[in-house]
Amino acid sequence: MDKKATKKLDIGFNLKRLREMKGYKPEFIAEHINVAPRTYLDYENNTHDIGINKLVSIAEVLEVTLWDIITFDNKSFWQNNFHNESESKATYTVNNNPLE
Repeated sequence: MDKKATKKLDIGFNLKRLREMKGYKPEFIAEHINVAPRTYLDYENNTHDIGINKLVSIAEVLEVTLWDIITFDNKSFWQNNFHNESESKATYTVNNNPLE
């Protein structure tokens, strides 16, 4: 099998990066998904299997989709999630004074 054709899925790494990007501590996520902080850290370290229901709960806390977690890519995530958001929050000033 061609090594270039296979890409290891690293859910734990993706969870950690997304959590850090959101500014959350592991304890915060653990509390919201009803697991011990150690268990959540085990998810991030890929030393404990994550059930699909827990993964859905984590996605909800992180405000991302399951697809975001599975296919996380730093560059494309920022472009897709924050570029459009910043455009929608643009503010415009209207000057009603005709002398200015």
